[in-house]
Amino acid sequence: MPGTPGFDPFGAAYQAALGGATAGSAVPSQQVDAPTLATDMTTAKRVRSIGSGTRTGSGSSSPRGTALSGVEIANLAYNAGFRGQDLVNVVAISKRESNWTPSAYNGNAGTGDASYGLMQINMLGDLGPARLAQFGLSSYDQLLDPQTNMDAAFTIYTRAGGTLHAWGGYKGLSDTFGTDLAAAEQVVRDAHLDG
Repeated sequence: MPGTPGFDPFGAAYQAALGGATAGSAVPSQQVDAPTLATDMTTAKRVRSIGSGTRTGSGSSSPRGTALSGVEIANLAYNAGFRGQDLVNVVAISKRESNWTPSAYNGNAGTGDASYGLMQINMLGDLGPARLAQFGLSSYDQLLDPQTNMDAAFTIYTRAGGTLHAWGGYKGLSDTFGTDLAAAEQVVRDAHLDG
């Protein structure tokens, strides 16, 4: 996700969710070690560059670099806990963020990104280890699993008071800027999740 250099796009919502903890504060004991982080970053770069392999745990057998269908995305978001208009919005946002590609990775630190997966969960700098603990994960690569990524997005959403502010509002834009909400609504109807 683009942003101002040195600006943490999820900082405000994340800090509020943690009850005022600041970046660089102590991370719970599930902190990941430096070799694991280095391995994860290397793997993410490899996945981004070759886009091959298969996902595990997603219920889909398509290659990792292949985009999922809208119906698959809607089901993943629904399974994570999104409902109603927020379900539609997440389908639209994930299309904008990753083109529905589970292996999407943006490692441009110049734009404030080390963002993973369908919802481009940012793990840049001190944010990464803190979020691993928050999500109950042990490696960044786990965010390349589509359901894990949607679950992490739902955690961010829930801790931000049930808002999708972290995907647009923090920039002074609507959360669904640059999306096709009508197409996302149709996807949710096609998935029979609009009731």
